[in-house]
Amino acid sequence: MGCLRQLLVIIWPGSSLETSISSGAPSARARSEGFQEAMKGTNVNAAPTAPVAAVATVRNLRRLRSASSGVAFSSLMPWSPGPTSPSGCYPLCVEERHYTRECSRGAAGCAGEDQMSGWKKAVIFLSGSLVGGLALAFLAVAGLYLWRPEILAALAAPGTSQAEPSPDAGEPAGPMQTGNVESSPTIVAPPVARDAGAASYANAVKIAAPAVVNLYVTRVATERVLRSFLDDPFGEFAPRYRRRTEQSLGSGVILDDSGQIVTNHHVIDNATTIRVQLADGRSAEAEIIGRDPDTDLALLKIDLPNLPAIRLGRSDLLNVGDVVLAIGNPIGLAQTVTQGIVSATGRDQLGIATFENFIQTDAPINPGNSGGALINTRGELIGVNTAIIAKSLGVEGIGFAIPVNLVRGVVNEIVTRGKVLRGWIGVGTETIDAESAKAAGFDGAVTRITRIAGGSPAQQAGLLPGDIILKIDDKAARSSREVQLRIADTSPGQTLAIEVQRGAERGTARVRVDEAPQQVRPR
Repeated sequence: MGCLRQLLVIIWPGSSLETSISSGAPSARARSEGFQEAMKGTNVNAAPTAPVAAVATVRNLRRLRSASSGVAFSSLMPWSPGPTSPSGCYPLCVEERHYTRECSRGAAGCAGEDQMSGWKKAVIFLSGSLVGGLALAFLAVAGLYLWRPEILAALAAPGTSQAEPSPDAGEPAGPMQTGNVESSPTIVAPPVARDAGAASYANAVKIAAPAVVNLYVTRVATERVLRSFLDDPFGEFAPRYRRRTEQSLGSGVILDDSGQIVTNHHVIDNATTIRVQLADGRSAEAEIIGRDPDTDLALLKIDLPNLPAIRLGRSDLLNVGDVVLAIGNPIGLAQTVTQGIVSATGRDQLGIATFENFIQTDAPINPGNSGGALINTRGELIGVNTAIIAKSLGVEGIGFAIPVNLVRGVVNEIVTRGKVLRGWIGVGTETIDAESAKAAGFDGAVTRITRIAGGSPAQQAGLLPGDIILKIDDKAARSSREVQLRIADTSPGQTLAIEVQRGAERGTARVRVDEAPQQVRPR
């Protein structure tokens, strides 16, 4: 269809409508002038004059470049001559160079029209109505072409049709020639997908959620019974302690199809029974394979077939601002997913575990989420949810997760050795920030020894509380976490060269590394 150049709608009294639609083609004007020449004359019996302009033939309706349509039809009421037509003629006449003018013919010239039979009038009325309907349909299609071209493109057959050869001899049709369409690519607006632009992590949840389980832990607590001030009829035989059964909730993550589940140590500590419920509704009793209180991790195992396993990511590739999702079983509700971002990495000195290197996130982590999964947008495990800052401290939206790189190492140690083997020298440390350290004469942040365990390798090597640790094996130690991790990564039996400053003096102590005892947490 050619480009619409002109749209004229004329309405005047007498319920007549005329529409003229043209693309500006010369052939359209020729047809119009020919029609006007044919309508000249003063007597209905006179032979019409032949058109003075040739009318171009439209050879391809699909390639119609111009169209001119004149439609006149009466209203449903009978036609009555207007006050300006005393002769009884219709008030519309078509003459050369004019669209309308009052009839100049005499009454005798119109007598034949008044005597027109009823069936002819009906035919004219129906014909006008039909042509008028076609014109309105054409207007609708033209409107769609101008304002909503994508609808027409969607209804068209696949592929863009090519322009047909010009009917003229050998020359391609110009852009204004009638009967051809100028070859040009069709511009179609791309389809807009549902919820385009809206972030959705449904696929990540679908991948990871089946591997996140709910833990129902039962433990027996022993509490002391206070003696009553009143006389006790049982006297000395009255029980002084009472045993009470407690139940708690937590979450866990299935690591492989053999049934290994990682969770937090504090979730299963002192548990008598642990029941695991899967997302698909199955449940089983779990046994404890190993635990590591220093990192607040524990490894469980269940015996069920066809277990879903989560994919492990890499926490060292995380950046602040990355989107993360927390999956767990908060406050006894069914499996729940919350969303947030990575707020910080490498958080320590929280008092949660001996070796702290937490991921901080604003994804809500509520009671019951402990041991659940922190995943990235690809559905990979990047952390194990472990703690939140209590609302009683006046803050919200701060949660912590153990990085998956640390989880991977702890699990491998438990599987291969049955426990986590770490180095230990028996020192508690704290970080002195760079500003305070520079005020004390240091060039940056340093680590200070806060306490030393009795009989530990550190005590035997002569280290004292208050000593400033500058280097370990000639490598600067800028934070407490860095010092503890270096010691823990050293195999028992090896020796560390620790450079310290005590007052104004500096020296190096050679400390033999021992195996870390279980649940000993020097800080």
